[in-house]
Amino acid sequence: MRIATRLGLTFVIAGILAACGSAASTGAPTTGPTATAAATPTPTAEPTPTAEPTPDIAAIGAAYLAFADGFNAAQAAANAAIDAATNDDEAVAAYQLFVDAFDGGVAAISAIDFPPELEADAADLIRGYTMVGNAFRQLVADPNDPDPFIQTNIDDGSALIGTAATAIRAGLGLPPPPTITP
Repeated sequence: MRIATRLGLTFVIAGILAACGSAASTGAPTTGPTATAAATPTPTAEPTPTAEPTPDIAAIGAAYLAFADGFNAAQAAANAAIDAATNDDEAVAAYQLFVDAFDGGVAAISAIDFPPELEADAADLIRGYTMVGNAFRQLVADPNDPDPFIQTNIDDGSALIGTAATAIRAGLGLPPPPTITP
């Protein structure tokens, strides 16, 4: 809509300039004031603004659910791997599955063309996935890292994900995310 408005102003200004003209544009020298009939400018209609395309909420909802299903499957595999880990090497491999799942989540969310009213929630979702993914990335580097902010980042990022996912689902007319109980 902003482009159409700018183009509309350009056409209006061009129309005004063409209608006003100048003596220099005729190539005829002027020797002083002359009595000529004033040209009446032809009114120009303002262009009709181009309507913003209506987002296909059903298609966006389907893309979101496809992402969520894929992410949930990847996270379930990572959870199973961490539960089965018996040493640091297996834990690192499991943590890498989490990193891959959260990185994949960021890529999938970024590929969805959310309507403007959900863009802030999508940005929060990406921020949450990034926080959690980075915490697991830290554990891949050192599975015994004593940094207390690792768990804080996982908790805060997970809370942000939950809030954003709930808002996105509501905005797309989808049921709320399932409640996970430990």
